[in-house]
Amino acid sequence: MVIAFPTQETEVDGCRHIKTEEQDFYKDANGNLHGKYQRFYEDGTLEMVAHYNHGLREGVSEDFDEYGNLMESYLWHDHRIVKVLHDMPLEDANEMIGTEYFFAGR
Repeated sequence: MVIAFPTQETEVDGCRHIKTEEQDFYKDANGNLHGKYQRFYEDGTLEMVAHYNHGLREGVSEDFDEYGNLMESYLWHDHRIVKVLHDMPLEDANEMIGTEYFFAGR
């Protein structure tokens, strides 16, 4: 028997906090991701954590395998990777998200 995890929504600092079995995130008044975003594997193990500033990725994001091991991590600014912190080459990472190579202040 499968028991569905109900969607939980609350208001936190003017943002909607939405939590499901697979995700835990916040949305601002315009519906953009804002704050910490987490995605989970079916067994509840953390798959990914990222941070958003009104719809733009900002700060460190990390991806984990199904055993909880860190696979990739990046530093983001204005929805662009500014530094690869772990594993994947920057060119591959930027190709994956469809942006050009970017350094802050360049």
